[in-house]
Amino acid sequence: MPRMDTSKHTDPNSLFKYGSIRASKGFTLIEIALTTGIVSFALVAIMGLLSTGLVAFRGAIDRSVGAQIAQKVVNDSEQTDFTTFAAGGGSQVFCKSVRYFDGQGNELPSLAGATYYVNTRVSIAATMPATGGVSTANPNLAMVTIQVADNPGGGQLALGAPNSLCQGLWTGAFQSQPLALGVVPIATYCTYISRNK
Repeated sequence: MPRMDTSKHTDPNSLFKYGSIRASKGFTLIEIALTTGIVSFALVAIMGLLSTGLVAFRGAIDRSVGAQIAQKVVNDSEQTDFTTFAAGGGSQVFCKSVRYFDGQGNELPSLAGATYYVNTRVSIAATMPATGGVSTANPNLAMVTIQVADNPGGGQLALGAPNSLCQGLWTGAFQSQPLALGVVPIATYCTYISRNK
């Protein structure tokens, strides 16, 4: 039986070389701790930005859906006969019935499940600036103000005071609470609609 050569294991130089090669291939506990600390610090900063980003993303979606809803209401108003559209019971400023939409901008028959509430105020015989600074009321022109309220809670919104600039418009507050306790985000859009025929 051949004898095993153990001389290479007993040589102090060979042990030193073997140990130094092994030490260069791994990480020390201090290096791992420092790396974990740096990665943890970065993750905490990213997690802090995540909630801010989600709030901004939700706001962008709300504005986008609100603009689509307002465009739908404008299109519906333009397609309606002007005499029918401008019939407000003899009043110059009046509101159409409130319309309800879900979170994707689809119209609902009632307020059940509604996220967006739409208020449409019509001012008939609207005035537009004319040349020379004199503006006159035009019976063939109506100013339409559309308010889109992000109101998933379904609270009853308060209207502005009669005979004021805010007549028929939502103030953003709930009827049963002061303004400071309940404020609903409302986007307001205005357009003019004229008689076609």
